[in-house]
Amino acid sequence: MSSPSERLPLRDVSVLALVKIAAAVALTYLVVRTFDIFLLVLLGLLLAVSLDPLVARVPLERRKAVGVVALAFVAAAALFGVYFLPAVYAQAMNLIQGFPDFRQSIVEQIPGSRDFRHTVSRFLTNPRIPDVQVLMAHSLRVLNQVLKGLAQFFLVGIFAFYLLLDGRRAFKWVADFFSAPVKLKLQTTATETSKVIQAFARGQLFLCVCSFLASWAILKAAGVPGALLLATLAGVLDIIPVVGFITALIPAVLLGFTVSSGTGLWVLGAYLVYHFFEVYVTAPRVYGRSLKVSSLVILLGLLVAGSIGGVLCAIVVLPMLASYPIIERIWLAKYLGPRVVSQHAEATETIQIPEQVRVWSEGIEAAGRPVVSPIDEASRPKILVVEDDLDISDMLTEILGNEGYRVLRADNGKRGLELLFDHPDVGLVLLDRMMPVMDGPAFLAALRSSPDFARLPVIFLTAAEDTETIVGAAGYLRKPTRLETVIEVIQKHFQDRRSPVGQSAVC
Repeated sequence: MSSPSERLPLRDVSVLALVKIAAAVALTYLVVRTFDIFLLVLLGLLLAVSLDPLVARVPLERRKAVGVVALAFVAAAALFGVYFLPAVYAQAMNLIQGFPDFRQSIVEQIPGSRDFRHTVSRFLTNPRIPDVQVLMAHSLRVLNQVLKGLAQFFLVGIFAFYLLLDGRRAFKWVADFFSAPVKLKLQTTATETSKVIQAFARGQLFLCVCSFLASWAILKAAGVPGALLLATLAGVLDIIPVVGFITALIPAVLLGFTVSSGTGLWVLGAYLVYHFFEVYVTAPRVYGRSLKVSSLVILLGLLVAGSIGGVLCAIVVLPMLASYPIIERIWLAKYLGPRVVSQHAEATETIQIPEQVRVWSEGIEAAGRPVVSPIDEASRPKILVVEDDLDISDMLTEILGNEGYRVLRADNGKRGLELLFDHPDVGLVLLDRMMPVMDGPAFLAALRSSPDFARLPVIFLTAAEDTETIVGAAGYLRKPTRLETVIEVIQKHFQDRRSPVGQSAVC
C-alpha cells in the first residue's frame, strides 16, 4: 500500500483532466446507447472514404463531382433493385416451393455407400428441417429484413455523400481541439488509413464480383437450379474468410446433386479450384502489400464483431482490422516497443509514416537519427520540461532522453519550482506559457527572484503571437515547433556551455 506522501492529492488533479475523464465517460455512454446509429455513421464514413478517389477523378469542381458520383450511385442502386433483386427473389421462391423434390433428388443422386445415403436421407427428412409453409414464412421475414437493410443503406449513402462534401472541413474542426502533436498524428492516421480502406474496398469489391461471376458460370454451365441466387450468395459471403466459402459451397453442391452425381462432384471440384486460385493468386495480386492482415485475425474479428453488433458491426470491423498496422505504428509504438513494431512493420513496409510522426511515435532511434552512446546517468545534463500538455511532455521526454539528456517534467509552474529546488543542477528549462496553478511568466518571475536560479536559462514554448512580453527568458520557440529545431536549440545551448553530451549529439 502506498504511503500518504506517494498519493496524488486531489487538489493537484487539474480541472482539464477531470473534464477529459467526464467527457470520455459521457462519450462511451452515448456510443453504447446509440450503437446502431453509430454503426451506420461508421459505414457512411467507410463508404465516403472508398468513394473519395472516384470523386477526385471527375474533372469538375468538388461539389459538382460529388453530385455526379451520387447520381451514378443512385442509378446503379436503382438498376440493381429493378432488374437484379426480382430475379434473385424469384429463384429463391422456386427453390423453396420445389424443396421436397430437390430433397428427394439429392438423396437419390448423392454418391456413397448405402449407410451414408441413409444418413443423408435421415438428415434431409429430419422433422426439424422446416416444410414449405414454414420456409415461405421465413422468406417473408427475410424479405422484410432486406427492405429494412435497403432503407439503412439509403441513410448510409446520404451520410457518405455529406461527408464527401463537407467531411474534410469537419475533420479539421475536430482536430483543432487537440494539441499540435496529436493533431498531426490524427491527420497522418486519417491519410494512411484512408489509403488502406480504399485499397481494401477496391480489392474486396473486385474479389466479390469475381466470386459471383465464377460461381454463376460454374453453376450455369452445369445446369444447377438457382444459379443466380447461389452465385449472389457466393459473392456476398466471399468477404468472410473460410467460413464464407464453406457456407456458399454446401448449398451449391447439394443442388448440383439434384441434377446428377457427376454435376454435384463437378461443382465441388470447380468451387475448390476457384477458391484456391483466389486465395493464392488473385487476392495477393489485388491487395499487394497494402494489406497484410492474417485471415485468422479477420475471422476472429468477424466472429467477435458479429456477436456484439450483428452483420453491420462485422462489416465495419474489417477495414478497421486492415488499418491496425497504421494505428500501431503511430499511436502504440512507444507502448509496444521498437522490437515489436519493427517485426510487425516487415509485413507492412509500404506504409509511409512521416518523419516527424515517426519521431513522436517510435523515438529518435527508430526514425533513423543517431543516438548518443550510453553514458553514466549522473553525468547527463538535466533539462526541466514544464508543460501541462501530456502529449508534448511525453514527446519531449522521450526524444530528449534518446539524445542523451536527463529530463525532469512538471505540469505547472509550482511543481516546476519544487523540482528545481530538489535538483539544483538543472541546466535548462523548457517552459510552457499557459498552464494551470502557476503559468510560465509567474514561474519565470519566481525563478529570477531566487539567487540560486537567477541566471538559469529558460526557453519558452508558446503558441501566442505576442512574444515581446517574454522578459527574462533566453529565447522562445513558437508552437507548433519541429522537433529538429528544439533539439538544435538545446544542443547549441549546451555546446556554448561546453557540454560533452551536447557536442556528441550534434547531427
